[in-house]
Amino acid sequence: MVIGNYNSFIMTVTIDKVGRLVVPKEIREQMGIGPDTELEIIMDGFEFRVRKIEEKSTLRKKGKFTVVSTDWLGETDPIKLIQKARKERNSNL
Repeated sequence: MVIGNYNSFIMTVTIDKVGRLVVPKEIREQMGIGPDTELEIIMDGFEFRVRKIEEKSTLRKKGKFTVVSTDWLGETDPIKLIQKARKERNSNL
């Protein structure tokens, strides 16, 4: 069953006998999830959420400064990044 709009879904899925959860094709395509995509599972009480890991970053020294180094290949348009951050913030209210 699918309930939702462009930005949110409620879908019923089943866990198989070895504990795997299949992410429906529509969600994989919309979120750009494919083989070897790293996902994060967040447990919150009796619920859990699965979130795509967008970037990997590490701290490193550059001279006397500590800087963030990343291999992120995601969105670089600042307007889209701001819109995404606002949408995520509003979904947590």
